[in-house]
Parts: sequence; structure tokens; C-alpha cells
Amino acid sequence: MPLSVEHLLRTAATLEQALWALEKTSTEEILFDLYRNAAIKSSTGS
Repeated sequence: MPLSVEHLLRTAATLEQALWALEKTSTEEILFDLYRNAAIKSSTGS
């Protein structure tokens, strides 16, 4: 049975997008918390 890395690639792409958005967002915006939480979730693999 071949190993599927589809989920790993999707998680890595999600983390990359969340980190990119986090860099572009002011810490005062509610979106900052959303992007930060997405980055944390993606980095833990949950």
C-alpha cells in the first residue's frame, strides 16, 4: 500500500497561508487572532 502524503501537504499549505496572513495583519485586528490560531492548529497537526 503506497503512503499518502496528501493530508501532510494540505496541512503545510494551510500553515504557510496562515503565517503569511499573520504577517500582514495588525495585532489589533480580530483577524490576527484567527490567523494565529490557524497557524498554531496547523503546526500541531490537529
